[in-house]
Amino acid sequence: MKKHLSLLFTLIAFSAPFIASAQQKITDPFVKQSIGSTKEGVSQEVLNEYQAIIDAATKRTKGADHELVTAFTEEERAKLEAIFVKMSPEQQMKQRVLFVKAPKPLGKQSPSEAQFESFKKANVYGVWIDGKKVTNSELNKYTAGDFDQVFISKLHGAAAKGKTYTHQVDLMTKSYYAAYVKEASKDKKAYLMVRRGIPNV
Repeated sequence: MKKHLSLLFTLIAFSAPFIASAQQKITDPFVKQSIGSTKEGVSQEVLNEYQAIIDAATKRTKGADHELVTAFTEEERAKLEAIFVKMSPEQQMKQRVLFVKAPKPLGKQSPSEAQFESFKKANVYGVWIDGKKVTNSELNKYTAGDFDQVFISKLHGAAAKGKTYTHQVDLMTKSYYAAYVKEASKDKKAYLMVRRGIPNV
């Protein structure tokens, strides 16, 4: 469940309006979602320390046009968070890794009968049920009413490469959704959002 929560947070983090490329800058409304900041900010030395931790965990895939920031240790995460909340909003706007307020649990939303039938088209949809990839034919064991949450995302760029489908659909059964809401609601901690391809301007 925690793994799936992390996946959902990641999906949300990289969905509009959160996506930013090398040609875009993070706007003030986004920074307002941070878990805290200060007017005076931190010194360049402290900013360098923050960047050094990120650089140590950054890998660039050969031939890729973006960087991937891998997972941090609990100690590194705590250090980054402690520095981040002392930055000014202007300093936070220049970071690739930011701490923002955790999103609310996804609301209950069942697919329509027409949607559910369309999910069976393997050339259009890749299907996940309760966090696990399944074949489209697996949906024949269910009805639209068996699910309390549906999340559809269109694949772009590297995410679409090598796929035989153009969209991903994540479905949660009633029991799984209830457990997800219960766990997501009790987790009040901010989460680490990884940004890719953002220049330090």
